[in-house]
Amino acid sequence: MFKRILVAVDESKVALEAVDVAAQLAAQLGAQIAAVHVVDDTRAFVRDLSVLDKVVMAELRRDGVAALVAACDRIPRELKVERVLVEGEPSEMIISTARDKQADLIVLGNDSRGRLAHFLLGSTADSVIRRAPCPVVTVRMGGKLEHEHRPASAAAGI
Repeated sequence: MFKRILVAVDESKVALEAVDVAAQLAAQLGAQIAAVHVVDDTRAFVRDLSVLDKVVMAELRRDGVAALVAACDRIPRELKVERVLVEGEPSEMIISTARDKQADLIVLGNDSRGRLAHFLLGSTADSVIRRAPCPVVTVRMGGKLEHEHRPASAAAGI
């Protein structure tokens, strides 16, 4: 059923937990893994000039590559893994990459911030869950699966 797993990677510990869960699932299911890191270009935006700071973008890209390397080093060598570095809004790019890679499952970490922080800041995980083209598994610290979501369209066979 799940042959292509997309795992979202950033510099957080919970993302590494998600990589571990994705690797376990891939090993059990004989699936391939695509690890994606999204360079959030808004972090390099200079409002006064309405441009992206090229130096900051280069640093963000380097950090993204390092996060992908660290994540993929946790995945057993016998599993097939692809590294993907994209730029844009994180939830949008995770969803877009899932479509591009024809992912059957998305695995990502959820930082489980409090309700007020979630209300004020939103959540990449929640946004992905609401709009994903496939089931989503979120992981909290400790490697515990938080919940699985299957879009209504997928459940209805649409």
